[in-house]
Amino acid sequence: LESLPNLPKLMGDPLLDGLFVSSEEVQTRAALSNRRVCDSVTKLSSFGLRTLVEGVRLLEPGVWPSLQEKLNEARTNMEDRADALSKAYRSIERDLMLIGCTGVEDRLQDDVPETLRALREAGIQIWVLTGDKEETAVNVSFLAGHFAPGLSIVHVTKQNDLLKCSTTLETQLRAIESTQLGNTKFHYGIVVDGQSLNFALQTTQKAKFLLLCHDADAVLCCRLTPMQKAEVVRLVKHSCSPGPITCAIGDGANDVSMILEADVGIGLYGKEGRQAARAADYVIGKFRFLKRALLFHGFNFYWRTANVVLYFFYKNLVFVMAQAYFGAFSRFATQTAFSSIYLLSYNVIMTSLPIIVYGILEMRFPEELLLNTPLLYRTVARNRLLSWKNFLIWNAFALWHSAILFFGCYFLANEGVSKPGGAVETLHGFGSMLFSLIFLVVTIKLLLIAHSINTLLLLTIIGTMLVTYAVFVCFSRVTIPVSDGRNLLGIWENLFCGSSAMINLFGHIFLLASALVPDIVYKVYMDSRSVLPVSSNDSSQRKGTRMKARHVRRPLLTHSPSDMI
Repeated sequence: LESLPNLPKLMGDPLLDGLFVSSEEVQTRAALSNRRVCDSVTKLSSFGLRTLVEGVRLLEPGVWPSLQEKLNEARTNMEDRADALSKAYRSIERDLMLIGCTGVEDRLQDDVPETLRALREAGIQIWVLTGDKEETAVNVSFLAGHFAPGLSIVHVTKQNDLLKCSTTLETQLRAIESTQLGNTKFHYGIVVDGQSLNFALQTTQKAKFLLLCHDADAVLCCRLTPMQKAEVVRLVKHSCSPGPITCAIGDGANDVSMILEADVGIGLYGKEGRQAARAADYVIGKFRFLKRALLFHGFNFYWRTANVVLYFFYKNLVFVMAQAYFGAFSRFATQTAFSSIYLLSYNVIMTSLPIIVYGILEMRFPEELLLNTPLLYRTVARNRLLSWKNFLIWNAFALWHSAILFFGCYFLANEGVSKPGGAVETLHGFGSMLFSLIFLVVTIKLLLIAHSINTLLLLTIIGTMLVTYAVFVCFSRVTIPVSDGRNLLGIWENLFCGSSAMINLFGHIFLLASALVPDIVYKVYMDSRSVLPVSSNDSSQRKGTRMKARHVRRPLLTHSPSDMI
């Protein structure tokens, strides 16, 4: 209107009719149209459309420069920039005249319901955090399969004070508890809006809110600000000790805060820019790729990493405990059971490469089976492979292997190991035989734990064995320029070419079999057990008793409906 200085008192709706009318007529028309616009917004939202309300404010000449000056000052404010910007925007966006609304259809991406169903079967609890209004968010949740058809919905919305919110939470908890009779599970979903969430996240209400959400089949938080999304993730992370592993998925700038707050952040390349992708730990192109990322790659990465960690502890414990037993017999002198060459090469050369190949190529189950059987994901959930029980089992095998090998070699050294001419073998001969057995046992142990014995792994193991024993023969024939290199001359000829060669050879075979029989029996027993856990819908897994809020242990997956569109 600054181009029309002669019409400072006129206001109107140029977007609707292209004419300027008096302010009195505008007020009359606005009163009649506001109701229609609000009804249209509700109707469009019920169809799952993303709605946008449009308004206009016509300014008199000279008003905008002062408003723009305030806005620029707020943008350069270095102390309270957020508050200053909020005040500046409010001064501009007041007295708006409602002119209409729009509804935009965002179609769901392919396989969104199937992906959510698979993740839920895998034991992952899914919370949807979105800025959409309630009607749109609920409709999209039903379309995407987040809410199952016929699911009872518990609403914690439009709570405008702390007391009212507390009363609502308590009422809903009592209602759900009274509905659950015996072992019958009451299936319900929760809808919370941003206004109510402000009160639900208060210190006095957190436990009630978590308790209400704990047994829910699905949780939907709508009308959230970016900061509220991060607060919800933080709430679940610290709901118990140790807390669940949280994963946040988003595709827009509004999701950056929760992606940064979660333990694992996944960004999607979407229509809303690349801010989320840049802030995330991992980036995928489509929401349906999440199924393969978690159920296949996530399962295998954890399986490999956990077994690699356990194997490193195991093989070093076998090696160290053998020297500990030797220390008991040598009155804990500084003398070691092995040559310094063996000490240096055990981890660096002889046992390093096979476990690296295992950690890269191992697959517990085929990809198709993992994707079609999400329940398999539960077998590794909650860090089960690295539990104290599993760690102690590996250590027990390590102690058994070190004991049977050391005392078996001790017996052979006293009864059968001798040089030509009848002389008794030296300490280095005993140490070489013990080292050879330890190397063979820990290498065969790797084959026993491998479920995907591929060509590269076999070639690596065979190549490592050939190189190791070639080095042994080299040490036995050539003087190595180290402190005790001369002591290894002739060792391997004496062990396997001397008068006691057959005793040593059969002793090796007997000790290897004795050491590994418990491992083979345990592997057969574990493989014979059913690997499929009981479904989460089994009533025996869902007792009617409620768990305290601090015991919430489910994994959390949070995302916005826009990620699926």
